Amino acid sequence: MITGFGRPRNDISFFLSDRDGRYLYRPSILQQGSRDGVTGASIGDEFLIGGRWQHWLRGNDSQLRFEDDARKLSVAVERVLLSDPLMGDRARLITVGGMASLAEIESEVRTYRTQLVAAALAVGALVALALALATVRLTRPIHDLTQVADRIAAGERNLSSASVDRHDEFGMLARSIMRMLDALRDSAKNEEQAALGRMATMIAHDVRNALSSVKMNVKILHTHHSRDQGDLAEGCEIALEQIGYMENILTDMLDFARPRGLVMDWVDLDEVIRIATLSMLPEIGERSVVLCQSHERLPKVFGDRTRLIQVFQNLMANAIQSMSNGGHLTLDAKSTLHQSRPAVEVLIADNGSGIPEELLSKAFDPFFTTRTKGTGLGLTIVRRIVIDHGGAIRLEQNPEGGTIARVMLPLSPPEWEGGDVLGHVRGSPSGP
Repeated sequence: MITGFGRPRNDISFFLSDRDGRYLYRPSILQQGSRDGVTGASIGDEFLIGGRWQHWLRGNDSQLRFEDDARKLSVAVERVLLSDPLMGDRARLITVGGMASLAEIESEVRTYRTQLVAAALAVGALVALALALATVRLTRPIHDLTQVADRIAAGERNLSSASVDRHDEFGMLARSIMRMLDALRDSAKNEEQAALGRMATMIAHDVRNALSSVKMNVKILHTHHSRDQGDLAEGCEIALEQIGYMENILTDMLDFARPRGLVMDWVDLDEVIRIATLSMLPEIGERSVVLCQSHERLPKVFGDRTRLIQVFQNLMANAIQSMSNGGHLTLDAKSTLHQSRPAVEVLIADNGSGIPEELLSKAFDPFFTTRTKGTGLGLTIVRRIVIDHGGAIRLEQNPEGGTIARVMLPLSPPEWEGGDVLGHVRGSPSGP
C-alpha cells in the first residue's frame, strides 16, 4: 500500500507496524542503516523506545514523535484504529510512521537560511537605493531653494529656480519664493524710480530756468541777424531747434518724475488720432514714409484728450524714427472688448528696424532706449497714461518687419457700473 502511494518527498520514508510495534512494512533506509548492524523486528527494538511505546498506546495522544540521534532521523508515528475503540486493548489498530533525515532537514534549513539572508540583503539594498533616490529627490530641491534664499539674502535679484516646474510642495514653495522675489524687485525698482524721479525733478527745474534765459537770448540774436540777413541767423535757428529738443527731454523727465493728473471727459477718439497724425506729417514727409490709415468710425471714450494725443504722437514718432529709409506707417482701430468691457483697440505698425524679441519686455522700462538720442522715458510715460485710463498696451514684432504697438482703451473707467455711468455722464460738461 505504501509503495503504491509513492513517496511525496525524497527525504521522507514511511513504515507500518502492528499494535506491538512489529513491522508490517519497513523502509530500506532502516534496513541499510540498522543500529550496530542488527535489524530490529519492531519499532521499540529499532529505536529503543519499548517503554515509551507502551505508555503511548495507553494514552490519548494519537501521535508519537521522537528523534534518533545516532542515525540523524526524526520520526513521527500515528495510530489508526481498525475496530471499535470501546474494545480497549482488544481493539485492532495499526501504526503508520514517517521518518525524515535530520541531516537533509538541516541542509534545507541552511539553504532556506541562505536564501532568506540573500533575500533580506536584496530587500535591504532595494530599500537603501529607494531611500537614496528619495533623499536625492528631497535634498536636491531643498539645496536649490536654500541657495536661492541665500543669494536673495546676499542682495541678488535676477535669479530663477529649477524647482518652479515641480508639481509638489517644493514646486509650490519655489513659486512662492519667486513671487516674493518679484515683489522685492518691484519694490527695489519703485525705490530706484522714486530716487531717479526726485533727481530728475531737481535737474529739470534747474536746467529749465537756465535754458529759458538761453532760449530768450538766442531768439533775440535770431531776430537781429534775420533783419541783417547775416550768416549767424541759420546758426541761431539750429540753436533754437536744439533748445526745443532739450525742452522736450526736460518735459519727459518731469512727466515721469511728477505725473500730472488726468482731466477726464468724453473724447472723440477719431479726432484725437487725426490731430496726432497731423502733428507728425512734417516728419512723415521728411522720411518719405507712406501713411496707411483706414479704420471704422470709433465710439467716444472717457479720457484725457491731451494725454491721449500725447500717447499716439509718441507711438507714431517711434515708428517713424525706426524707418530711416522710408517705409509704411499703418494706423488701424476697431471696437472690441477689454477684460469683458467695451473698448477700442488702436494699432500702430511700421516696417522699420524693429525691436529684437529679447528686448520687447524691456521697452517700457524707464531710460531704456535703442536709439542714440532720447531719454528712454517716452514709452514709460505712454504706458502709464494708458494704464491710468484703465487700458493696456503691448509691443510685438511685425511679421513684415518692424514693430506693432497695440493700445486698448476702455470706453469708460472700470469702476463705472450700471447707474454710475449715467450719473457720471449727466455730471460731465459734455456727454457723448
